Amino acid sequence: YTMSQVQVEGLYRTDPTQYKEEVKAGYIQGVAVRSPAVASLNATIAGIAVNEFLSRLHPFRSCDRLFEQDLAKGAKHEYQRIIDSLKVYADACLYFKERRQLFHETRKFRRKLRLQMKEALAAFPALAERLGIDGTKSFEVHELRRASKIGANGFHVPQVILSLTQSQQVRQDKTRQTPAHQFRGGSTLILDLPESSIRYRIVKDIRCEHRREMTSRFHASNGSDPLRRLFIGDSSPEPFAVLHALTDES
Repeated sequence: YTMSQVQVEGLYRTDPTQYKEEVKAGYIQGVAVRSPAVASLNATIAGIAVNEFLSRLHPFRSCDRLFEQDLAKGAKHEYQRIIDSLKVYADACLYFKERRQLFHETRKFRRKLRLQMKEALAAFPALAERLGIDGTKSFEVHELRRASKIGANGFHVPQVILSLTQSQQVRQDKTRQTPAHQFRGGSTLILDLPESSIRYRIVKDIRCEHRREMTSRFHASNGSDPLRRLFIGDSSPEPFAVLHALTDES
């Protein structure tokens, strides 16, 4: 690759008319662009395609507007209180100077949000089904994080990501060689705060019998394989510590 080729390609991009004239006059050789540099474009389109594929496998984008409409009808005041609290939390996160302060404040808001969610469930019992939890049993606001994205107009859009989780203890089944284990479910919500809207809703229903069966099979297969039982079994309270132990030369 020579400097003359660099000059030719530069002229090809900056002054196409002059480039064509010089090629026609025989001063330079034509630049055959058979494989243009579109790596960034290809990566963007590929990412969109993967997201579209995942959304069709797991329809986390579907019915969120209908979900919001039903929520507004069934628990309008409770929903607005939740949104207002999340906006206060998102604003407060901007001014925390230490991670310890962020941790304690987030835990406080998680407790507050849990109480508000219980009030919303009492006002709108069908909400539990839409969130993948059993409204008659205890649940937890497991995650609460502030986020931000760039909108189509170039402005920052503050968001909040929260996860509601619920677990059930599954008893040991000796006939199927399934050990006792925790079965978990719930949902993750991504909310756009300026519009007070739910952007995405990803649900793993705690009442889904198919998921329960697949989880039981997974734990049964772990119990039958010593290596899998060592790394990802329920017997160890800290399974990933095994990875560090294996790499510790001391």
